[in-house]
Amino acid sequence: MIEDRKVATSYAIEAVRVFDHLNFRNRMRDAFGAKEKKLKDAKERTVLTLRKPSKISGKPAWFEPYYEDSQKWRDRRLFST
Repeated sequence: MIEDRKVATSYAIEAVRVFDHLNFRNRMRDAFGAKEKKLKDAKERTVLTLRKPSKISGKPAWFEPYYEDSQKWRDRRLFST
């Protein structure tokens, strides 16, 4: 248990940073294929695209779960203070 608030906050921020970095690397690997996996055709690759705004697409925004009562909401509140 870490009792020093500054140290605990530093560890939490670093953990989130590492998680986000690894998540980004995994998404890029999935989008462009691993080196050992040879793609025959460039069309087989998954393309990362930006989502259209909610008013245009009619779909909820990606950030809405962060403002509803959920684990994402609790994480946002915990790490933003």
